[in-house]
This record gives sequence, structure tokens and C-alpha cells, in this order.
Amino acid sequence: MSEFTESIEIHADANRVFDYIRDVRNMPTYAPTMTSAEPQSDGCRVHVTGDAGGHHYDADGSWEEDRAAMRVAWASDGESDYAGSLQVTRDGRASRVDAVIRYSGSNDAGDQHQGAAWQKSAERGLKQVLYQLKMCLEGTSSAG
Repeated sequence: MSEFTESIEIHADANRVFDYIRDVRNMPTYAPTMTSAEPQSDGCRVHVTGDAGGHHYDADGSWEEDRAAMRVAWASDGESDYAGSLQVTRDGRASRVDAVIRYSGSNDAGDQHQGAAWQKSAERGLKQVLYQLKMCLEGTSSAG
């Protein structure tokens, strides 16, 4: 299993940041591979679609939010063991968002060169997600 972590400071109130990330419908605004994200009837399940690495995905998964901890977490139901979380903390007058992604699946295996390229791509993708989230919440236009 691979695990990727990244953090970013966002110049916005922590409650506002958490309220934004807890609404799963906002995910496509900061997750570039995602084209749609919708809560399912119970609020603890989500349905997402998108394109990543040249492949379309259409998946269901779990969604948990903990307002007291200012944390959301998700996990896919699919063949790949994919899960992640976003944790918001107050950092003076700003907020800090810590992201964790865990993945094991076909892209996690293979030869060393292919694995290293995939890892760099995953790390770059996580940084891009946090950067896009920052741009959304600070009211700055995205510079991709």
C-alpha cells in the first residue's frame, strides 16, 4: 500500500474551510480528475465520476465527516483499496489542511520505473488538489 501526505495553509477561517470540504458536491472544484460527486441518500455514501490516468471512473464509496475533529474521510468500494482524508486545523488567523491518500491496486505494483513514475504522479496530483482547494477558498482564480 502507498500512502501520500501533503499539507497547505489556507487564508480562510477553519469553519469555512471545513464547511466547504464537507460538502462532497464541491470536490470537483478542487479535485481535477473528478467530474461529479454526489452524496447518496444516507449521507454516509457518495458517488463520484471522473477521468484519471487516461481511464474513466464511476465509483461508489463511504463518506464520513466529523465536525468536532474538522475531518472528512472517504474510501472506495472498488477493486483498488483507495481511501483518504482531509483534516482542517486552525493556524492562527488561517487554516491548515492535511491530506492523506492511501492506495493499493494495479498501479501500485509493477516494475520499479513504472512504480516511481506513478508515485511522482500521485504526489503531484495531491499537491494540485490542495492548491486548487486553496484557490477556491481564498477567492483566487486557478492557475492550474
